[in-house]
Amino acid sequence: MIRLSGFVAVCSAAKDCFSLNFAQIQGEKGYLNVTGGINGCAQIHLQTADSHV
Repeated sequence: MIRLSGFVAVCSAAKDCFSLNFAQIQGEKGYLNVTGGINGCAQIHLQTADSHV
């Protein structure tokens, strides 16, 4: 965990079963979802309250 003035970051990972491989970064205004594994970044989706890219 990283704690800075007004900012906290946490990272956790586990993959010991048959399931989807993805990474997600969440924030107060939306999130980024990386599908296909973060080592390849096959697709990146940005979702906010106003849009989906």
